[in-house]
Order: sequence, then structure tokens, then C-alpha cells
Amino acid sequence: MKDQTQESVIQNAIDNTGFGKFNFKVASIGAAIYTNAVINILSVGFILPAAVCDFKMTTIDKGRIAIAHVVGSCIGSIVWGFLADLKGRRITLMSALFIQGNAELLLSLVSNYSGVIFFKFLSGFGVIGQMSILFPYVGEFQPLKYQKRILSLLSFVMVTGIIASPLLAWVIIPLEFEYQSNYFFFRSWNLFLVVCAIPAEILGLCLIFCTETPKYLAEIGENEKLMKILTDMYRNNVNGSAEEYIVNLINSKHPGMREFIDVAVNKSSSKNEKFSKKKLKEILNDFKSQGKAAFKAPHLKKLIILCICFFCIASSFYSLLTWFPELFHRFSTFEAQYPNQTASVCSISSKISFNDTLNVSISSKCIREIDTSVYINALFQGIACIIPNFLLLVLVDKLGFKFFAVSLTGISIATTTGLYFANSYLQNVILSCIFLAVMSAVAGVMYSFLVLLFPTNIRVFASTMAVFFSRVGTIFGNMIFTYLIDEHCIILIASILLQLFVAAGLFLTLRK
Repeated sequence: MKDQTQESVIQNAIDNTGFGKFNFKVASIGAAIYTNAVINILSVGFILPAAVCDFKMTTIDKGRIAIAHVVGSCIGSIVWGFLADLKGRRITLMSALFIQGNAELLLSLVSNYSGVIFFKFLSGFGVIGQMSILFPYVGEFQPLKYQKRILSLLSFVMVTGIIASPLLAWVIIPLEFEYQSNYFFFRSWNLFLVVCAIPAEILGLCLIFCTETPKYLAEIGENEKLMKILTDMYRNNVNGSAEEYIVNLINSKHPGMREFIDVAVNKSSSKNEKFSKKKLKEILNDFKSQGKAAFKAPHLKKLIILCICFFCIASSFYSLLTWFPELFHRFSTFEAQYPNQTASVCSISSKISFNDTLNVSISSKCIREIDTSVYINALFQGIACIIPNFLLLVLVDKLGFKFFAVSLTGISIATTTGLYFANSYLQNVILSCIFLAVMSAVAGVMYSFLVLLFPTNIRVFASTMAVFFSRVGTIFGNMIFTYLIDEHCIILIASILLQLFVAAGLFLTLRK
């Protein structure tokens, strides 16, 4: 069977398994993995102000930690795509979870700045594997009728990560305990890292008992395993027998279905000559073939659009996501030093120099405490994310992903503009909540587009390219934020606005 015919047949076979308990089990694990990835990304923002005294960090030093995490994910976006084709979606996800979890555990134990940079790099390398493979893994189990809704469910449940991260930080980081020797220290922010690493380890163990996706098994010719998984799905969803499922496939009268059944049911032909376990050389050739297919019509235009959109959205969203706790910390410090005065994000730097304040603090007594308002505001941001992600979940079938991508990006443009004109702490908090809420939904929509816009035979290549551009965008966003926030804030906001306008315009051209 040719690639498109094979994909159509396998999708029809998945559609005939029904929809029920099995699909929700896969979606639940996927949602938990996405939540873990979000917690990992957000944890950086709370570590930066908490660990400033231990490593005597300036704004540039903090930026290097954030950028190290993104550089790791940038490299990982290429590596995980190959592994997903070489070993399968499940093994790749499991490996990514263990790498990220172990890196965070080791990070909590290092007591030097270079070690923090290295393990944050490894953590970013692991977390991008989860985000790039997660949506294909969950999506490839779903009947076509429910695919959009299940992918939207991932984005909705992901909000729990945005809420859980500040809650965990609020409970753990203010704790007053420490262990310190000549070569080692362990404080509350180290414990916070340990707690944030545990979900990755647990989810990695859970995936040991999960199955590979039907579409990947079809690609590598594991027909016996494929039919077993399909019948298990049918049994779990509708409580039917394998014989009943095969009869349903025959009755569907889908072109190519009879050939599929003959190959899949006949165990002596469970692995035909065309397929075998993929080797690295074959994967490289396969990836090259995927690239050639992706760079031809009708896929090339969609790939270019998505890569640019991933770059622009990631540059705007993930950089602000990382730095919001730091900005809130600056606001609370400003209010303490200049009571009854108002200021915008950009004007704070002209009234208070954080680097100078830090140098004074280091020379006397460094203040470790983070104002409670930082956690409260981050919590409000997480709660605000519920609204757009819930609307996405219940209305996506009626309005489509394109509508949400364009409209929510438009709202983010308005809120970013508002950040320049806002002159009070409350106004900035409200605008940041709206920005984070709508952009969290846009991020989920983009990953869903990867599943919907590209067929299985080029999906890994498209995902790898798009996620790579998102990581490059995140590096770019963190760099311009690090170097512009203190003295060139207006240029920073203008840069974010330009990227959001580009993304919104390109979203309009997508057809699905």
C-alpha cells in the first residue's frame, strides 16, 4: 500500500475501535506529561530570584540560565525527531521524561553556577522531547471525529501546570531551612527543584506499561502487534471481541482494508518484506525522504508558515513566561522603595537599578526572600488560563483551530500594547494574566496543527522543523529580554508586537 492509502486504512481501523476508556487513558497520560513540561519551564522563573544570592547573579547571569534551558531544547528538538522514528513515540517520550527528571534532581544538588547551567541545558534537552512527541503520540490513537477535541483537552489540562507551579513555589521556597558546608548547600529552592522533578520520574515509569501508537507500528510493519493494540482498543472502548472488530472492519468496505486484514491477521506474514525494524541509516534516509516530501506542494507552504509562527509565538510567549516572576519581583521591590508612586514595566528601570542594588546587597547582606505577591500574581495568571483553554475545548469543533489562533493572538497584541501604557502594578498584573492565558491556548493550537496538517509519513520531520524554530525563537526572545529589559524596554515591547503581528497574519493563511 502506498503511504497515503496506508494512512487512510489505519485511520479507518482506529475509527472503528470506537471512543472511550482507552482514549481517555492515553489522553490523561498525555495531559500529565504536558503539565509536567509546563511545570519544568515555569520553575526557571521562580529559581532565578530565589537563587540570586547563592550564585551572586546579575540580570545577565539569570538570563544565561534561562537561555541554557532553551539551548538544550533547541538541540533536543532535532535529536528527538530521529529517535521517535528510530525507536518509536513511546520509548522516546519515556527517555525524554527520565532525562529531564534526572537532570532536575542533579541540578538541585549542584552548588556552583556552571553546574546549574549544564543541568538546565540537559533539562531543556529532555523537556522538548516531551512537547514535540506528545501531541503525535496522543493524536495517533484518536478517531478522526474526536481528534481535535482530545488535542484541545491536552491544552486545557495543561493549565494545571501553570497553576501548580506557583503553588509549589509558594509553599516550598519561603521555607526557612538550609544545610551548608564548604562545598555544598541545600535550601528551599533546591527542594522545590526536587519536587518538580518527581512527576517526570513517575510518568516515565507509567509509560513502561503503555503501548506504541498504531500508526507507528504500521510504518515499521509490526502488523501482529498493530492488530493486538487495535483489538485491545476496541475491547476497552466498546467491550467487544476481536472477531467482532474484524467483522466491523470488513463491513466498512474501505479501499485497501481487505489487504490490511489479510496481512495483519495472518501471523505468518505479520512482518512483510517491505518493512523491518528501522536502523539509524534507514532513519536518516527516511528523514531525508520526509524532507523532500515536506519541501514539495502542498506541504511546503504549510511548513514554512508553521515554522515562522512557532518562532514568533515562542519568542514572545516563553520568554515572558520565564521572566514574569522576575518582573513581579521588581515591582514589589520598587513599591517598597518608592511607596505611593506609579510606574510601568519600562519606567521601573529608570528609577531603580537592579544590578546596582544587587551589588550593594552582595557586599553587605543579600536578601533571599521573594515577596508573596510574586506567587499570588503567578497563581492568578494560571487561573486566568482556564477560560481560553476551556473555550478552545468546547468550541474547537465548531470554530476550528484557525479561529482560535488568529483571535487569541490578536488579544495578545492588544495586551502587549497595554503593557507599555499601564502605569500601575494592578494594571500590569491584569494584562499579564490575559497575555499568558491567551498565549497558553495559542501554544496548544500550534502543536495541534502539526498533527492535523501533515500526514504520518512526514509528521516527524514537520514536527522537528517547527519545534526547532520554536526553540530558536525562545533563545532569541530570552536574549533580547535579558539585554533590553533594563535600558531598552520600548524596543523590547516593539519587537514582541512585531512578532505577534506576523504570527496572526500567517495564521490567517492556514486552511485547516
